[in-house]
Amino acid sequence: MTLAMLNKVEVEKYITCETTYQFYEELNRGILKGLLDHGLIFSVYHEAYATVLSYRDNPMLAIDVVKSKLNEYDEVDRFLVYKVLAAKLKRDTSDVFLLRHEGIKLCITLIEREMNTIFPPKEEEEVEGEEEIEFSWRDTKAHLEALPSDNERIAYLIDQMALYQQEVIANGEPTDGYYEKCKAERERIEQQQELKKMQVSYEGDIILSKQRGKKIDFIRTINALYELRFFEDVNGQIPTKEKVMKCLGKILGVDLTGYDSDLSQALNNGTTEKNVTIFQKMADATINMVTKKLSS
Repeated sequence: MTLAMLNKVEVEKYITCETTYQFYEELNRGILKGLLDHGLIFSVYHEAYATVLSYRDNPMLAIDVVKSKLNEYDEVDRFLVYKVLAAKLKRDTSDVFLLRHEGIKLCITLIEREMNTIFPPKEEEEVEGEEEIEFSWRDTKAHLEALPSDNERIAYLIDQMALYQQEVIANGEPTDGYYEKCKAERERIEQQQELKKMQVSYEGDIILSKQRGKKIDFIRTINALYELRFFEDVNGQIPTKEKVMKCLGKILGVDLTGYDSDLSQALNNGTTEKNVTIFQKMADATINMVTKKLSS
């Protein structure tokens, strides 16, 4: 019997494993021997898997690329590849990975839709009084407020985004901004989490002065030190300026990730003299300190 002779029931019967290793073991034990060509399934599957990971930030494009590569194969071959691909992605996506890359979850949803297109699932009888899914931002906000932790809020927002993508966007229905609101709220929560991580308490609780102008002067100073190559990582390599700013900001309890825009704004709104004043003040302070030391 060849793979093309299988129907959906038979495919479901044989494809029961969730990992590549288990799948390979099934083949070696002969359960699937004679039903498919090893080279075909593994070359196509691995290529599809790599494609999804590469384009995970653009799920629609990822699945379009996979579909174009599978077009030359018959429907059972395609169903088999989708089946193993979806199972593998579900197996690989830990909670942390999923929270950071909702695109993977959307890819799984789109893959399962392709499977249902090839072999439509048995239609269930409509339940009397069953209502369509409604996406209310007000209800979503109320539900978010009831959740006990930020991680649970992020996970809920990801689920809602995936559901909205499946029920509304993918079906070509008019959108009302619900997806964008979920995405913006998720980004806001993640930014708050990052800021909380940066609020590290060190001995003495030393932080950067909140006096007006101190932050931009500090950024100017660190920027100059970076250009003079005062910083390196533990391996002796020059780190990125962004990494240096983030590290020092974490130590002093201040967000310096927007240093570039802060510098640009200062340059655009001020004169050259104003932008180098801090360095003159530093030179004057150093001269006064040295003079006092030498005269004492």
